[in-house]
Amino acid sequence: RPALAVVPICSQWCGHCKRLAPVLDAVARQADQTSARFAKVDCTVEKIVCAREKVEGFPTLKAFVGGKSQLLMAPRTVEGLLAAGKRISQPAVLSVETEQDLEALLRDSTEPVIAIGPGSDPVLAGSFANVAESHRVDQTFASLGFGKDGVWRLERGQESEPFAGGVTAKELDGWARHAGQRFPRVSKLDHTNFAIVGRGGARLALAVVDPSSEDTPFFLQGFLDLASPGRTAMPESTRAAFVYGHLDGVAYSTAIQQFNVSPGDLPRIVVVDMAAGTFYEDPLVRE
Repeated sequence: RPALAVVPICSQWCGHCKRLAPVLDAVARQADQTSARFAKVDCTVEKIVCAREKVEGFPTLKAFVGGKSQLLMAPRTVEGLLAAGKRISQPAVLSVETEQDLEALLRDSTEPVIAIGPGSDPVLAGSFANVAESHRVDQTFASLGFGKDGVWRLERGQESEPFAGGVTAKELDGWARHAGQRFPRVSKLDHTNFAIVGRGGARLALAVVDPSSEDTPFFLQGFLDLASPGRTAMPESTRAAFVYGHLDGVAYSTAIQQFNVSPGDLPRIVVVDMAAGTFYEDPLVRE
């Protein structure tokens, strides 16, 4: 059976591991018999194991499927890890026969679903199965029993987006692994997923907002339009170069100071480039 392994170092100085420990304990208690198994490894003891797995930071989360390990980029919450355990224990490609089944799947998914329609090119279907198996740890793939052929990005409340590339696994893999397909159009960010989205392979366009402001819903709707294909005059190549998210600037008032933003400045747009270790902000850019 697939297994989730959480690899922390259990030392007095590792505060992140201490905070994760009760989360992992709660996950182990709540996981049902159909979920993946959960385990933890102490790198101060099992040094050979941790060296083999190339563990460089703590805690590191890895999923073991079919004897192979993959880095698990899931929110480090009870809900996030339970969802990851469920996904890993299911088939790499879920069979979705009706529109009602699809609606239920999208409702329960925290990220977009990559789906293939009936009657699709056999080579594309084979590539889809291979890509789904490779990325089952952190993405959801489905085979639809209705609708159009081809591969689609599906997200609840958003228009479907087709894959317009070729039929090879390399082309499909590049598209499916892009941050625009891995994360929602606009992610709600906090300390559990900020780094995951920010390190997803694209610069993060971050809307820092005050949730209590009556202007915030209108502002975020405009931000969603910016993140969605064809809703603004921004070139598609520019829109697709970013991943989009919003952050509660009041709850994280201390954290946003690193971006030269204070709660009195909200709303504010910041571009975060984690790969380069830098960010960009302009107080005149508010829409």
